[in-house]
Amino acid sequence: MQKYTDVVISQDGAALEGITVTVKTYPGAVTATIYSDDGITPATNPLTTDANGRFSFYAADGHYSLVVSGTSVNGTTITTYTIDDILLEDPSDENAITCTTLSGTDTTDATSSTEAAIKTAGGLAVAKKLFVGTLLDLSTNTAGQIKFPATQNPSADSNTLDDYEEGTFTPVVKDAATGNEATAGTAIGYYIKVGKLVTFTITIVNITTAGLTGTNQVYITGLPFNSIASFAYSYHVYAASTTSTTGSISALIDPGTSYLTLVNNTTTGVSVLPVSGLTSGAADLRITGHYYA
Repeated sequence: MQKYTDVVISQDGAALEGITVTVKTYPGAVTATIYSDDGITPATNPLTTDANGRFSFYAADGHYSLVVSGTSVNGTTITTYTIDDILLEDPSDENAITCTTLSGTDTTDATSSTEAAIKTAGGLAVAKKLFVGTLLDLSTNTAGQIKFPATQNPSADSNTLDDYEEGTFTPVVKDAATGNEATAGTAIGYYIKVGKLVTFTITIVNITTAGLTGTNQVYITGLPFNSIASFAYSYHVYAASTTSTTGSISALIDPGTSYLTLVNNTTTGVSVLPVSGLTSGAADLRITGHYYA
């Protein structure tokens, strides 16, 4: 059982309410059995478009055609035309996108390279959910959202966007990657992941280092994703209430890790920032950066 949704609009983009859409089997052109839910409640066939020009139905997996005709409530009369060979085939995803081929009297491809796109008949345009070889226009989708699966399906194609995620994480100051943990008055991280690129910001306020080894390097763990194994990254750190530092502080992410290490940059070189370099109970750290995951 699969859900199909579409919209009927005029050439100037106006929604056409009251248009008749008949769902038929393909081939054969027999009026199909359709439902208003997942195979429980039968729906009237033909359907009528609503005030937004939309119509939807559920049907068993298979091939279907749509016969579109009638006069809208605003008086627009269209020439009957047919959308042939709509394939409904994914029972696990009711929102699966389908491509179809339109046919009928006086229909014209939007471009010669499209399999499905916008075809016009009698002053009517039908906008499919996916256009091959044309602009993918989501401006008529009032939800205004694109949803990716919770688990990324990575693509090797450099022109394919395969992931988007945003959220929070808890950064933790430690004296080693798996060492003792400091406490803090506030510790919050935000991130946005687009494809492989992760952008993050970290705020840790009033860090108390009791129980940590003072000579050990400062670590911040908890990044939401491991960095890719090919690159290391460096960021400027805003730090307040630090001691034993005579230069700027930087944060580093080593390849293949999900933590930062802090170093002290001076005119004579780079050295690790020890835990003792943070004034316990008063030190603040703020870091913003990005890396590939």
